[in-house]
Amino acid sequence: AALGNVLGSPDDESGTCIFQALLLEYFNLAVFCWVTCMAYCLYSMTVSGKNPEGKMRLFLVICWGGPLLLIFWPFIGDDYGQSGVWCWIRSTEAGKIYRFAIFYVPLWIAVAATIFFYGIVIRAQRNLSKSTPADDSGEGSIHWRLGLYPLAFILLWLPATINRVQNLVSPGNPVYELFYLHVLTTTMQGLVYSLIYGLNRTVRSELVLGGKRILSWVQRKSPSSPRTHQRKRTADRGDKFTQFIALVPIVFCA
Repeated sequence: AALGNVLGSPDDESGTCIFQALLLEYFNLAVFCWVTCMAYCLYSMTVSGKNPEGKMRLFLVICWGGPLLLIFWPFIGDDYGQSGVWCWIRSTEAGKIYRFAIFYVPLWIAVAATIFFYGIVIRAQRNLSKSTPADDSGEGSIHWRLGLYPLAFILLWLPATINRVQNLVSPGNPVYELFYLHVLTTTMQGLVYSLIYGLNRTVRSELVLGGKRILSWVQRKSPSSPRTHQRKRTADRGDKFTQFIALVPIVFCA
């Protein structure tokens, strides 16, 4: 989906415009599906005690095949084209129906399912912590992180939904502020999801370890200095620089 945003605002009915519309529609729908599947997997492992690994093929079919079926409907009436900031589904009579039927309705179904699964997981974790009070040192942190997942999902897509509802109700009076929030929040998806899902203690430790390995390799390849104190200062700076290096993959995966 991020590639679609990079394409800018192509000319209406151009090949680039149709390509951008398909990218945005398909990969955003796939994201909704995968976020829901991740919530289900967490629920399955922590509450049901079942390993969801055996359902991976089903997840692949749903998350990649489901969106593929939906994106072809707007082709029936030539409803892909300029929709404002990007090329997407036009604001024709049929396009307005498609916008909600194959995008915003699936989006909020995914939001509801995610809230449902994470809500059950959080409640189960709280009940478990009550029965084993000696192991509740990280309870607050776990509940806080679990609550962030559906919250981010809602906050990232609420402005876009409100904007499209406003476009539907009053198509001749667009609200600039809503379009601004729409663009801002939807283009932040990669960054926000990567920070929430990836920036945990285990991932940070692995990234720091990888950063140290890279820094060690660079130091071995660089000419050795006869000054011991200079090497010591370089090593001290390296420890701090490693923290920065560890964050680079997280930020740029957006």
